[in-house]
Amino acid sequence: MKRLFITMILFSCFSYSQTNITNLNTAAVLPFSGANIPSAELAIYSDRLEAELYKINKFTFVERGLMSEVLKEQGFQQSGCTSDECAVKIGELLGVQALITGSIGKIGELYTINLK
Repeated sequence: MKRLFITMILFSCFSYSQTNITNLNTAAVLPFSGANIPSAELAIYSDRLEAELYKINKFTFVERGLMSEVLKEQGFQQSGCTSDECAVKIGELLGVQALITGSIGKIGELYTINLK
């Protein structure tokens, strides 16, 4: 089930616009927000997405500790960033060309995934 879940996330990311993401160099994955999912599990999903994207050798990722430090200095809370404007500002602060943010919800056994 978990492997299928990660595969669906990756397919969602790359099926949208393969040509736009192949030219990117730097990226960051913000921790996902969620509904009916423990925060520790959400962190695992965002870490796993980053690890899977790293394997394709198209991105250099901002280290999670450095990302947290920069955002803390600037007064941003990663998990509170839900608007496109907020994500753009965080991407600019981090100096990345791609910023992945999203949410995961669970209703019964059904998972919903929204990535930007």
